[in-house]
Amino acid sequence: MIEMDKRLLVHEIEYSEYDGLDRYKQPSYKEPITITSVRVDESTVFSRDTTQSKVLANAVVFVYNGLSVPFIDFKEQSKVVYNGREYITQRIIPIYEPYTNELFSYEIEVL
Repeated sequence: MIEMDKRLLVHEIEYSEYDGLDRYKQPSYKEPITITSVRVDESTVFSRDTTQSKVLANAVVFVYNGLSVPFIDFKEQSKVVYNGREYITQRIIPIYEPYTNELFSYEIEVL
């Protein structure tokens, strides 16, 4: 089993799950929930090819099973608020325990 020291999880986020488009074709979100004991690394993730450079994420949020409260399933296009900045989830990466199918954490790329 992978171990994580909870003392490293010093951040909290507000998460509002994407609920589709409203009747005006604007994104709609469920009520926000606060998730504590997470890690937020504010660093830009780029993708480059021969013609352009593109920003994929402005931060990565790390959420851990058994440590982050609550530990929920995340959805792309949802809203995350951290340090007063609003982000939209671009990519949700589930991380599983080695040799098992138990979910260890999520890495969430936000823009």
